[in-house]
Amino acid sequence: MRKIQPVDIDGITFDAVITQTTDYTADVPSYPTEAGFEVSDAIIVRPLTLNLTLIISNNPVTHRAINGQNPARVQEVLARLRDCFFKREPVTVTTQTAVYEMMAIENFSDTISKDYGDMVELPISLRQIVKVERQTTTMEVQFLGPANVVQENPPTSSSSTVNNSNYSNDSSSSKSNASALHNLASSLGILK
Repeated sequence: MRKIQPVDIDGITFDAVITQTTDYTADVPSYPTEAGFEVSDAIIVRPLTLNLTLIISNNPVTHRAINGQNPARVQEVLARLRDCFFKREPVTVTTQTAVYEMMAIENFSDTISKDYGDMVELPISLRQIVKVERQTTTMEVQFLGPANVVQENPPTSSSSTVNNSNYSNDSSSSKSNASALHNLASSLGILK
């Protein structure tokens, strides 16, 4: 007989799983055309979400050897789960079917009911965090001068000053009513 793995969230072992739902979603953006129909050219896969309904008890029936009997166990588990939530760090979730890493606790609620005695039903939602790596690249930039001619030695910098909330360029202070971008383009020789 196969040994049943209890659900574990960041080292916190739970007594039973009532439900487990793993959601896989994707967005397919669409763009209208002049011909009156829409086209799609991408599929954006969203991070998976894991929804669990768990049970914790002071007197666990399943996994007693792991969890033991402790009259304060429910409160201890809830306190540890709150700590995980407020630390805002990814956790690892182990279920009977898979191990989910880099999961963020989105929400949980502890339902205390007289019907359950010393057990607590705990719905919890987790979303997987997708980390990306930063990549840089080098781009060649050419400055176009008058009449869209590539300049041999394009200027590398330009100085501007701020005077009474009006932007003015040091080389052409007579254009104080022009935009800062216009003044910069003029000083670089892009505009005449």
